[in-house]
Amino acid sequence: MSVSRIKCWLKCETRIFFHTSTTGPNRMEPHRQKMQEPDDLSSCDFLSFAKSNFQNGEICQFSRVPLTSSLLHCNNIDDRKASCAISVAILRFMRDMGEPKFDEEDIMVSEVKETPQPIDKAYASGTTFKRKVVSEKTQQMSFTSHDIPPLIMMNRPTTNVEKIQFITSFGIRRQTLRDEIYCQICRQLINNGSPTSYTRGWILLALCVGVFPPSDELLNYLRNFLKQGPGKFGEYCYSILQRTLEIGSRTQPSTIVELEAVKSQSSLTLPVIFMDGTRKVFEVDPATTCAELCQLIKEELGLKDIFGFSVFIEALNQVANWGCGNESVLDAVSLAEQYACSKTLNESGAWHLFFRKDLFAPTENISIDKVATNLIYHQIVGGIRAEEYICEQQEMIKIVAKRYYIENGPELQENLLREVIQASFPPFVLANSSEDELVSNVKSAFYASSRVQERSNVEVVQQDIVRYAASNWFRDFSRIFDGFVSSGPKLPKVAVKIAFNSKRFQVLSSETPDSPPLLSMGYSQIKKATSVRKGMYLDPLLVLNTIRSQTFSFRSVQADTMNDLINHFLLYFKTPSSAGGDD
Repeated sequence: MSVSRIKCWLKCETRIFFHTSTTGPNRMEPHRQKMQEPDDLSSCDFLSFAKSNFQNGEICQFSRVPLTSSLLHCNNIDDRKASCAISVAILRFMRDMGEPKFDEEDIMVSEVKETPQPIDKAYASGTTFKRKVVSEKTQQMSFTSHDIPPLIMMNRPTTNVEKIQFITSFGIRRQTLRDEIYCQICRQLINNGSPTSYTRGWILLALCVGVFPPSDELLNYLRNFLKQGPGKFGEYCYSILQRTLEIGSRTQPSTIVELEAVKSQSSLTLPVIFMDGTRKVFEVDPATTCAELCQLIKEELGLKDIFGFSVFIEALNQVANWGCGNESVLDAVSLAEQYACSKTLNESGAWHLFFRKDLFAPTENISIDKVATNLIYHQIVGGIRAEEYICEQQEMIKIVAKRYYIENGPELQENLLREVIQASFPPFVLANSSEDELVSNVKSAFYASSRVQERSNVEVVQQDIVRYAASNWFRDFSRIFDGFVSSGPKLPKVAVKIAFNSKRFQVLSSETPDSPPLLSMGYSQIKKATSVRKGMYLDPLLVLNTIRSQTFSFRSVQADTMNDLINHFLLYFKTPSSAGGDD
């Protein structure tokens, strides 16, 4: 879906004014138990840790000389090389070392000598933002060497953001280097006589603790170091670290919005756009998940239920569903910034977050939640205009007639009707039908509507439109996951897309998702759903047992999420006779 479509219907909502007021990929590793913090951290002095663990006689104090080997013991030669490059990045960010004076020709020669990894940009030529989001959400929980930033980056001048992302990317992708990064930064802060360097070092430390935690061996020493930080800034970093320990490591490097918030020591805020055109700003932290942001939205808007709503991220006119669970919101922003950077555009203003309905419950109780109904209504009428939702023209005419009633009341005025028609029908309808013909058809539908005749409440008419979408647009309101068939009667063992809507789940071919489904099954036909880990693979299995004693299993990094979704749906189908389904 294109963001131009979203913006199209936001512009069409002529009665809406934007205003501001003051929750994907799985985490890198399973959430670990938070290491118990001792009542007294005074015994966990960082200098004593450094004395016991620093290699090659390195002294734990500020230095303007880059490292020639890692501070901590390291058997891996690639990690030792990376440690040296990280040292250069830290020194340059803290302004303790100047940028290289290479001209363009020198850089090109250097790049020929050492071929950069494909991750030199997060987006290879031709890779779209939507493809990258799908890739991130389906990747395995471990990274390959191709995900590591190329060390050659430090051979050329880099921006502050590039240095930060270089450092935090290694902390995300190489767990063995996390303590090394923290030790290098803390070392630079000890006996540092430069106010500029000292300040920038603490900024860098604050960004790192918001992305990845240290090992248990270093944890309490780092906690103690943070608590002794300047003014309230140390406690600020400490609180961020505690949240990272609670939620887990992120999968993308720090963002510009985080850098700006840390520099100003202000709250981290993210704007969210809603489908009725309103815009609200929410206070978050670096660890905030989509589920947490959705909960904040629920409380702010007064929503009764947020099931079926998700956070969407847009970058340069491409919109993707990021999720509603434990996906990091800042990871989505980071991906968007990286994509904008790859297109050599201003990455700080190249993204937007949206809150949208993407799935209905099997028995959606639309009448009890006026706020949700209003948001979904605007999403539907705007989506029809933007050609996101396609239906028969006669149904469009009925919806447009109801939209006129909702926005203008029971008295039909032709000038207002023409405005609604232009704002409601998709371009292909307006191009193939005369306006007079559409006016005549909408008038007929308007006067024939029982809601108009009965002078029904506007909210009831909105509910009619939402119910129509929930009852007919199953494909448009689906959540789709990537997986691989592990077992199942008559199913080929191939990569597939697994789709869930309010009535059934379907298994689609990854190569031809628009072809007939390989499997389509109503939830009433499922007896039990579980998520298990077995074999040598990291990805878990989604196992489905049917009432006909059949078993289907699918391997996917998102098996746990799919399992939770199916079990939520099964609550609506406690007995096979409670709802229909096809198999």
